[in-house]
Amino acid sequence: MKTKNSKVLCILLICLVGISACKKINTEVENEVSPKEIYYDIERIKIDISSTYSAIREFYDPAPFEQLQEEVLAGKLSRKETIYRLKRILSDYKIIHLGISPIRYEFNKIAPFKFYCFGSNYYVISANIKYSKYLGWKLKGIGGLSVRAFSAATIYRRKTTTENKIPQKSIKKGLKMHTY
Repeated sequence: MKTKNSKVLCILLICLVGISACKKINTEVENEVSPKEIYYDIERIKIDISSTYSAIREFYDPAPFEQLQEEVLAGKLSRKETIYRLKRILSDYKIIHLGISPIRYEFNKIAPFKFYCFGSNYYVISANIKYSKYLGWKLKGIGGLSVRAFSAATIYRRKTTTENKIPQKSIKKGLKMHTY
């Protein structure tokens, strides 16, 4: 009887340790970015907006960004809260193509690029570190097909897509540098 109780107690103890380890891993993933790194990311956004080539430099107000940086360095905001606040600051500019989205690292292996349609053309607006040199490039085609041939279309209220799987090499071949 004692050996049975000790085995059950041992199993419960192992389960308890396993559950507590999982909780620690989840909180570590959430806080894997240091406040100093977030501070410098905000600094990069400030530099981009205030630079001479920026179309919105006339509207740039550094005060909300500086306040956000102070709160980040003080440790008052998490990564998610910082992204939310940055979205609110950028939405005050009321420019539809100005925005920010968090990079979700678990999707980078599946889809290393994120495209956005500006007018009738698609451009790389986000890429994982390995493919960061493609940021801003225009998508001309995928493999041997044009973008229009590969795009999803809504015809007669029915969404149709191609059944071909898109390999990453085909996407990279279709990327072309956009010239202004």
